[in-house]
Amino acid sequence: MKTEPRDPSELPGRFQALVFQGKTSLLRLRRGVIELGERPPKHSFGEAEVDSPVVGEAKAKLWTQVSDAEFPLTAGKVENLRVSARMLHGLVIPASGVFSFWRQLGRTTRGKGYTVGRELREGCLVPNRGGGLCQVTGLLYQAALEAA
Repeated sequence: MKTEPRDPSELPGRFQALVFQGKTSLLRLRRGVIELGERPPKHSFGEAEVDSPVVGEAKAKLWTQVSDAEFPLTAGKVENLRVSARMLHGLVIPASGVFSFWRQLGRTTRGKGYTVGRELREGCLVPNRGGGLCQVTGLLYQAALEAA
């Protein structure tokens, strides 16, 4: 898949990037204040549930790179998907329970095994530790809808 080069006047400048960063920081702060007293729970793991029947499933391609230059970021994304899958395997979420992906996994740090992967931000590929995990969240959402 080839993409057309963009007109440089369409790309965000430094000021626009700074404004975007400021807005996202304010939205995170607002959400943190709202959820201060009612954080979603961390769920426990159950060995018996690992072999339970599958009631919802979603699939997507792992290796989706456009160029050879993207390979390291795509490989990082795949490794981050492996790390997160290990951390979620056997997780038990009770019926009508609330599940927060980021509450369950926590920060994507090197110590937990996360690496730099590809993140899509404003239509651009950028390197970021834990990059690619949006694929897991999207697939979990699709599988949950199918299971309902």
